[in-house]
Amino acid sequence: MKKAIIYGCGNIGKFVYEHFKNQYDILFFVDKKAAEIKKYGGGGKSL
Repeated sequence: MKKAIIYGCGNIGKFVYEHFKNQYDILFFVDKKAAEIKKYGGGGKSL
């Protein structure tokens, strides 16, 4: 499976996650909003 990195997890990051979550192994590069990813999808990893 292809890998993708989403920088940040704001509204655009959430949209991108939803759009690509079944096509890519998504790795997240997050800053201060790491908790948002866990709350929202949990599918990514904090790098």
